[in-house]
Amino acid sequence: MKKKAVFISDLDGTLLKSDGTVSRRNLQLFHSLEKRVIRVIATGRSISSFRGVIDKNFPIDYLIFSCGAGVLDFKTDEILVKNIIPYYKIENLVKFLMEMKIGFALQKEIPKNHKLYYFRGDNHSEDFDRRLSIYRSVSTEIFDEIPRENFTQAIVIIDSFSEMKQLSSLIGERFPEFSIVWSTSPLNHNSTWIEIFPKSVSKSGGVKRLLELKEIDKIPIIGVGNDYNDLDFLKFADKGYMVENGPEDLKGEFEVVPSFENDGVYFAAKRSNLI
Repeated sequence: MKKKAVFISDLDGTLLKSDGTVSRRNLQLFHSLEKRVIRVIATGRSISSFRGVIDKNFPIDYLIFSCGAGVLDFKTDEILVKNIIPYYKIENLVKFLMEMKIGFALQKEIPKNHKLYYFRGDNHSEDFDRRLSIYRSVSTEIFDEIPRENFTQAIVIIDSFSEMKQLSSLIGERFPEFSIVWSTSPLNHNSTWIEIFPKSVSKSGGVKRLLELKEIDKIPIIGVGNDYNDLDFLKFADKGYMVENGPEDLKGEFEVVPSFENDGVYFAAKRSNLI
């Protein structure tokens, strides 16, 4: 049967509730769409982190992970897309952050990008420390230079939103060869992460690569999200929805559905006549 649409949902704060579960109604939704719709989750999480909260038998077809740095065929476990940053292309950015004494993490190459190197810096962030405590066993501290290997991304965590915007703007001006993505922390739901990727990386970039590889065209794309790192793929979609718990400055751009605690993903599918 020819699929009638592509349905893409963000994970944290959209599909995944605050207790770390997917509601029964949303789970049933994804099961019900199997024969008619291409089902995709687009998340900022790595494959390893995603598998920590979502069962391997969850009813989706594809996973766009690490904000579009990679694309996974969820049924076959094949990585279809993988973006990297060679060490020599990120060296100057690392030197800049070190000179400013700004803490950061460098995530290793996909599929091991749950592992990381980190520099502490002087900009104390409780969220940064919390993330390090979670990944302590796969983290290595660096002090003055980075290993000569490939990376997936750099992450800077700033507790102050205004300071994050200033630093993000400065990095964008100094290093235009990178893509800068803002993400609300999945740990404390308050801090904002600056995620730095190769220029082509974004959730919408991951969607486009998936469509090209699988020769998917001439069917509508429906997206639902909750955060700044969803903005580009929601705009790319034929119809984008924002859950009620999304940032106020984004909700004016999209049709709003109930919050992640109240089955917003289900209602996005329903309003799009997928069920």
